[in-house]
Amino acid sequence: MKAEGRKGFTLVELLVVIAIIGMLVGLLLPAVQQAREAARNMSCANNMKQLGLAILNYEANVKRLPPAYTESYAPNKNPYGRHSGLTFLLPYLEQAGVYQRFDLTKDYDSTQTNDDGGTNAEAGKVDISMFYCPSSPRSGSPYCSDYLPMTLMNNWVVKYSNNTCGTSRTVENVLGALSPHDNYKTRWGCEGMQEPRSIGEIRDGCSNTFLYFEDSGRPDFYENGAQKTFVPNSGEGRNGTADLIAEWASPVTTCQHIAATAIMNHHNCGEIYSFHTGGCNTVFCDGSVRFINNGIGSDTFISLFTYNKGDIVKDAF
Repeated sequence: MKAEGRKGFTLVELLVVIAIIGMLVGLLLPAVQQAREAARNMSCANNMKQLGLAILNYEANVKRLPPAYTESYAPNKNPYGRHSGLTFLLPYLEQAGVYQRFDLTKDYDSTQTNDDGGTNAEAGKVDISMFYCPSSPRSGSPYCSDYLPMTLMNNWVVKYSNNTCGTSRTVENVLGALSPHDNYKTRWGCEGMQEPRSIGEIRDGCSNTFLYFEDSGRPDFYENGAQKTFVPNSGEGRNGTADLIAEWASPVTTCQHIAATAIMNHHNCGEIYSFHTGGCNTVFCDGSVRFINNGIGSDTFISLFTYNKGDIVKDAF
């Protein structure tokens, strides 16, 4: 008589199979996470590429680069209220409907009724997904931007005794490619009223000059990859909560210094900061987007930041 065959697994065999599956998952999970981050990084770079093209299209139409932001300190030369530079780019980002809701002679947060019956404050509360980096953790705060121009580099990079990214360059109030409508003489000690520049004024070369950066995670405060409680006036540019304002329509959505201990990815209070591994995406004046490594030398960074100093970038970045 033929013996009946076994119909199932033994406990030992089952445990071996589970162990093998666990090992495979452990091996594959990091690869899956890396693939997801690579996809998010690519999506972020695409967002910034759209910003770069919008800026170049604006310049081709207006013959000037868009303002980094507009302020009301010098009304004789500035016809606008207080606005973010992103507002001026809306028609070139397929957001003309939102742009038309603004009255640019009023401030971005004005509650006065415009001709269309709405207000600037309402228009600025439209959520625009391409202003978000997919790698940035969202706290639920809407209508923010993870992308901003850096208009001014001050001396935080050399000011503190704990400086670990020192430079041989003078960096007191060095101006970037995108300029605001603002009175820098009064506010920052720079000469004259700053007005938007033309591409022709980028004498260091459009492919060698920064235009837009990441400053992700705001209005939450992040430092060295961890979310922390914000402590104002605690050094390295943390002068107040203003630098954590991330509303895309606000003129405060700009970066005006780099930290003393790191060129980027130290904290996101008005600094260059991303949640990508190893660096940040950056738009250049030719519209290209390149990934800048955390290890970039400070002198190289300053050379790429300035627009008319005759800098020659010698080191790889």
